[in-house]
Amino acid sequence: MPGVGEAGDNRVSTGTTTAPPSYEVSIDLGQIIKDTGDGMALLRRDFYHVKAHAEVVPHLASSISSLQQEVEDLKAMMDINMKAMCERLKVPFTSCEEVQSSRRREEAAALAGSRWQRRVDYKAQSSAPMWKASRRGSGGSE
Repeated sequence: MPGVGEAGDNRVSTGTTTAPPSYEVSIDLGQIIKDTGDGMALLRRDFYHVKAHAEVVPHLASSISSLQQEVEDLKAMMDINMKAMCERLKVPFTSCEEVQSSRRREEAAALAGSRWQRRVDYKAQSSAPMWKASRRGSGGSE
């Protein structure tokens, strides 16, 4: 361990005792107060923003619920009118729900079919070169 005044020593000799070097610390209270005020302003803004949303969300939820009910009512009225028209025209009746579910089934089948076709195409493309490569490599010296 170095002694006082030797290389690597960071102590200052004051006669017989050694003291650590003094550091000046500058504290800008004005900047601290400004930063704190800015932070408080941001927190206050966020609080009022959240409070405003908390007041709006229940209103939106009830609006969405009432809109969903109106859609269901309209579907029911459409079914009634379509059924009456189909009876007059002597054609089979299909409800809105049946049409929607059959469309969903058709879309799902088309999507599944295209996925299956892509998988088959990929396997056909990838298996042929692998088979040829494995045949070439298995014969030793050709």
